[in-house]
Amino acid sequence: MRARGIDRAGLAALLPVRKDAEPALEALLKDLGPPSPFARIERTHFARLLLMPPLPAARDGNLEAVPRCLLFSAEFDGSAGGYVESLCQLMGSEADAIFGHCVGFPGVRRPAAVRSWLFTHRLHAGFSLHGHPGATVAEVRESLRSREELIEFALATRDADPSTFARVWAKRPWR
Repeated sequence: MRARGIDRAGLAALLPVRKDAEPALEALLKDLGPPSPFARIERTHFARLLLMPPLPAARDGNLEAVPRCLLFSAEFDGSAGGYVESLCQLMGSEADAIFGHCVGFPGVRRPAAVRSWLFTHRLHAGFSLHGHPGATVAEVRESLRSREELIEFALATRDADPSTFARVWAKRPWR
């Protein structure tokens, strides 16, 4: 479902991790941020990476035949294909470092192959959760800036008499 250029399907993928890469990926994710490298993609509402725990076997131990997976999910403005292209261009070496631990990752220098790879592992949840339905990232950020500006104004004028308050309010360059 799309509303005003916002892809409501988002993008989620379950990506098998190379067995020899699990400890390195776990350490990398632990030290990833803030700020998140996904924030450089300005149309990102949010993005998450989670190294899934090993699957337990019915009896003692883990299912060794099932690889651990990296869950990648993102909500963003625009199409999923366009988002993957932005990920390759704007995250570059960090995307290579993260997804390079996964089986078959082609590398960001091949955006079309990355798109195909992610879409092969894509999960179709059937729903997407958005905290600000219908709002673009730019609109959410502007709203948050306005909120902070209003809070700042309220704190600065909390003891003002009504006429001073009105005068100061009228002078503010409200957006």
